Amino acid sequence: MDNHPRRWAAVGVAKRRKNQFHMDMGKELYRVLGTDLTLVPGLNALTAHTLVSEIGTDLARFPNVAAFSSWLALCPGSKKSGGKVLSSRTRKSNSRVSNALRLAAQTLHRSHSYLGAYYRRMRARLGAPTSDHRCGP
Repeated sequence: MDNHPRRWAAVGVAKRRKNQFHMDMGKELYRVLGTDLTLVPGLNALTAHTLVSEIGTDLARFPNVAAFSSWLALCPGSKKSGGKVLSSRTRKSNSRVSNALRLAAQTLHRSHSYLGAYYRRMRARLGAPTSDHRCGP
């Protein structure tokens, strides 16, 4: 863990917030997963912890990304009849993972990263509610 490129030293001592962990969750997630999910723009330790606690560390049960996003109810459905698209609404979901990924996508609005630029392009093209679904997993 010491050879990880990210520095774990705290910059300053801040007051503990309501949903903040009592320990350094970034280090613990790095130990469990072998990678630092908090380096992904938009993901913090709480979001990464939600992902790991709800899904687990093994994603082999999902054959591809499309199956994973369909399971999360983040991709639009397609109701067709006779070749005509009747509806393409996204299913409603009360999943903690879906909510965490939507919140992570919304935090990219002011990010200067490549994901932030992608989010702003999708938001300008598709509109605010739809862009959150497109920038998910």
